Formats: sequence, structure tokens, C-alpha cells
Amino acid sequence: MITLSQSVGLGGKNRPVDVMIIQHLLNLNQKLVKLTSPLRVTGDADQDTTDAIQLFQVNAMKSKKPDGRVDAGGMTLSKLSAAVKTKNSDTVTVLRSVIRAAWMTTGARPGEVSGSLSIIDAQRFLGLYDRQFFQLGAAARTGLTQLIGFINNDLEIIDVGWGAYMLATVKHECAEKWQPIKEFGLGAGHAYGNPVTVTDKQGKKYTNTYYGRGYVQLTWKDNYAALGQALGMDDELVLDPDKALDPETAYRIMSYGMRNGSFTNKKLSDYIDRNQCNYPSARQIINGLDRHMLIAGYATNIEMLLRVGCYGSVSDSAF
Repeated sequence: MITLSQSVGLGGKNRPVDVMIIQHLLNLNQKLVKLTSPLRVTGDADQDTTDAIQLFQVNAMKSKKPDGRVDAGGMTLSKLSAAVKTKNSDTVTVLRSVIRAAWMTTGARPGEVSGSLSIIDAQRFLGLYDRQFFQLGAAARTGLTQLIGFINNDLEIIDVGWGAYMLATVKHECAEKWQPIKEFGLGAGHAYGNPVTVTDKQGKKYTNTYYGRGYVQLTWKDNYAALGQALGMDDELVLDPDKALDPETAYRIMSYGMRNGSFTNKKLSDYIDRNQCNYPSARQIINGLDRHMLIAGYATNIEMLLRVGCYGSVSDSAF
């Protein structure tokens, strides 16, 4: 079933993901809209899009006063959706089928996956994010920009779904701050919140508490030790766990851990590959099924923003 979260068109909320689905539906109804060329599926409610909505209302719905808006659950959406012939098609399935996040450009990532991730245009993505979710403050904008830079430089992140789920995880775990943070409560009430004394190679002792830190809230001394070794940092994270708050280190912990199953033995490729995109179950990579549907919703919308917010993105919405 094709659904919208908010209205699209003149006077509409115009959240990018909603606009994208309407642009595609208008292309499928090109004879009634009288389009001479397909609308670009961009997520931007431009003049061409609102004009096309009005033409559809006049020609398909015989409206004498077309309002140029498609409301969630309204008649215009119902009429537009009739052009989708595939049974059980939902909004996400339709958009994935027509928008690729990479093309044959120098920015395309290596790897043979169905949803290859190209280089993200940070400015474009941030503009889409503001309209899809809410306007970011200066500190959060700086943090998200930096995080996009880390993903762009990380050639291990080859699937758009991987990038989307990582960003959705940070959005939740860092409470919309888009900066590495310390766990609220500093582990109080948890065994990992108890102080632990460790000794370095020179015999110097340190007393640390291994509560959650970073983008994904790394916890427990053994996890700090394992990730430090995996990242070539020797015992740095065990001796000084606050190093997990450095943005670049926090990103390396998240990327390596989510790709290799370092946190729960579950990894990105278990849930997201060329054959599947199971965002709800992917929460098990980090923390069981805690708030899994909320984070899955974030990931779905972020994926669509990435699909139109990457250099070389291509829309196959045509007629």
C-alpha cells in the first residue's frame, strides 16, 4: 500500500520522502498529467511537481478547483496509486525500485551490491534531512557533516542500507546531537558502571569506568580492549576510555564493530545485502530489539535521502 506521512504540493508539509513517492506516481500517470518528459524524483516540491498534481486533479478527477496538494489518505493519493500494478507494493519498495544511490561515476563505491552507495553530497543531504525530520542546530549540523565525511572516506561502506542504518543508529544513540556522547547516567545501576583498575605496560595503574561512550555507546572493559586491538590502538582505549569520544575514533569503532559483529556477534551483512534489507532485526547488531522499530523508521527515511543525496544518483522513474 502506498502511504504518505504528510501532505505534498501547494501548502503541504513536503517531506522529501513523501515528495519522492508522489513524483514517481505522477510519472506513472503521465498520460493524465500530460507530461512530455518524466519528472525527476528529487524530493523537492518544485513548480513542475505542483503543476503536475493540479493537472492530474483536473484530468483524472475532473476537479474544477484543483488545490495542487496530495493529502495522506486523500482521494488524490488513492487515484494516483492506482497506477502501481504490482501487488503488495509499499512506498519503500516502489522508491527502491526507481532510485539508485550510485551510477557509473568515479564516485561509485566498489562492490557488487544492489544498493551501492556513492559519495554523499553533504550539503544536499543536510538540506533534505532538515525537511524530512527537523532543522538541525549548529553543533548537530557540524557533527552530522563530519560523520558524512567519515562515511565518504570509508570504502568498506559499500551499501546504501549500511550507511543508512549507521546514521539511524547514531541519530538514536546520540539523542539527535550527532556527536559522540557519554552514556546518560554513566552506567549507574549496571555492572559495567563499576570502576575497574587496570595497569599499563610500565606498571602504572588507572581506575576507569567502562560505561557507554561514542556513537554506538561502547561498554564493558573487554569490548574497549577488543576494539582497541582491532583498530591498531593497542591498549589505548582500555587505559583511556574517553578516547572513544574522539569523533574519528568513535566512527572507526562503529564502522568496524557493525561490520564485523564486535558488539553482539551480529553484523550489517546479516541483515542488509543484495537480497534483503531488514532494518528492524538489524538492531540486534547493537542492543537486542531495543527501540528497533523506531530506529528502522529512521533508517528507511535516511536511506531514501541518501538515494537522492549522493553524487551520481539516478532516477529510473520514467514512462
